[in-house]
Amino acid sequence: MTFARNTLRLAVALLAIGSVSISLNFPWIRTEHSRGPLNSGAPSQSGKQRGSLGHHEFPSTSGIHVDPVSVLSEFESKLRELSAAEAVQMLVRALNDGRDFETGLSFKIGPGGNLETAPTFRVWMLDRLGRQDPAAAAVYSQRIYQAGTSPDEWALALRNDYRNGATSGGLDVVRTRMLEMLERPDWATSPSIGFLEALDIGVATVAWETMPRLEEWLRDPQFKLRAAASLAIDRMAMEAPIDFIPAMMSQNWLDKQPLLRPTVVARANLAREEERLVVEAYLIRPDLSLTEGERYFAIVPNVTASFSYNLVSTPRVPTVRQVAQLDQASLDVVREWRYNPKLAKWSAHLANAELRLLESVSSAKRAGYLFK
Repeated sequence: MTFARNTLRLAVALLAIGSVSISLNFPWIRTEHSRGPLNSGAPSQSGKQRGSLGHHEFPSTSGIHVDPVSVLSEFESKLRELSAAEAVQMLVRALNDGRDFETGLSFKIGPGGNLETAPTFRVWMLDRLGRQDPAAAAVYSQRIYQAGTSPDEWALALRNDYRNGATSGGLDVVRTRMLEMLERPDWATSPSIGFLEALDIGVATVAWETMPRLEEWLRDPQFKLRAAASLAIDRMAMEAPIDFIPAMMSQNWLDKQPLLRPTVVARANLAREEERLVVEAYLIRPDLSLTEGERYFAIVPNVTASFSYNLVSTPRVPTVRQVAQLDQASLDVVREWRYNPKLAKWSAHLANAELRLLESVSSAKRAGYLFK
C-alpha cells in the first residue's frame, strides 16, 4: 500500500509540474512582457520607427499592423533557404539592427533547451542563433551582457554561453554571469519567465554562490519567486547530495526553513555510505528541532520529482524500480539506526518510518519491482 502511494506520489509529481517547476509556463508565473525596441549595439530607436530585413517590414510596438507570428514563420523559412554561415550572418545582422517587437507568446522551453515560443523577436533570434552556431552565439552573448536590458535575452545568452562552455571548459564565466543576473533587483522585483528559467544555469553548474539570494527569495511575497528558489535548491541537492548537504550544514543554509531543509536532506541515497554518514551527522545535531526531525522521518527517501524542459539541465526523475530500491535501502538503514544510541531521541519516529518503509517494500516485492 505504501509503495503504491509512493508510486502515485511520483506520478502526481510528474503531472503537477505547474506547482513548483522551474519550467514556469503556467498562468501563475506569466508576466506581461512590455517594452520598446532594444538595441545591443546601436542607439535605441523609437517604437514608432520601422526597419527592414530583406523585404520584411518590422511591426512597431505601438499598434501592431503585421501578424508577428507570420513574420517569424516567414523569417524562419528564409533561414532554411540559407547556408549555415549565411543564416548566422543574417541573424547577427538583424540583432545588431536593434529593432524588436513583441510576439504575444510566452518564453516556453522545449526539448533540448530550445524555445518553442519566444516573447519577442530578439529572444527568438537569439534562440535560433544558438541552434545554428553555438560558438557564434556565445560570442554574441557578450553583447547581451554589456547591454543588460532584458532578462529574457540574458537567459538565452546564458544558455548559448553554457552550450559553448560545456565543450570548451568555460563554465566559470557562465556561472559568474548567472550570478550577476540574480543581483538585478529590477528584474527580481517583477521576474519574467526567462529570468526564473535562468536559475537552471545555477543548477547545472552547482552554483552554491546562489544560496544567499535563493534563501532571501524563499521569504519573498511573490509566490513564483519562492517556488523557483525552492525548486532550484532542491535540484542542486539532487545534483550533488554528498557535497551539497554537508555544505548546507556547515554554512547553516536553510536553518530558518524547518520544513524545507529535511526534504533536501532526504534526497541523500542511504545505500551510499558517504551519504548515509552525512545524514547521521545531521540527525545527531543538538539544534535539530522536533518538527524538522519528524519531517525527515516522514518523507525519507524523498523521491518526489517533476519533469520539465530546462535551458540546459536534464531533470532527474527516478523510475518506479529506482523508487523501490531507495525504499529498500532506507528500510535497511532505519533498522540499523533503531539500535544506534546516538539516535535514541528519534526512537519513536524511527519505528514509524520502519513500518511505513516495510509496507512500501513489501508492496514493491509483490509487484515485481524488487527481488524477494
